[in-house]
Amino acid sequence: MKKIKRVVTKKRLLQFFCGDVASISEFFETSREAIYLWPDGLIPEKRELQLRLLKPELFMEAEN
Repeated sequence: MKKIKRVVTKKRLLQFFCGDVASISEFFETSREAIYLWPDGLIPEKRELQLRLLKPELFMEAEN
């Protein structure tokens, strides 16, 4: 199985959700505190995979 290249950083995710941590936490069905605890670099792999399935438009430019 081919491993995907992870590309989503916390900063990029915040830009996609217009800087609204509440929207991110609602999207992932987790607490705002959990989002704030993510490192500033890449978001957790499980969340990136979830994002790829539910919001593929975020990855269109990154994969071209």
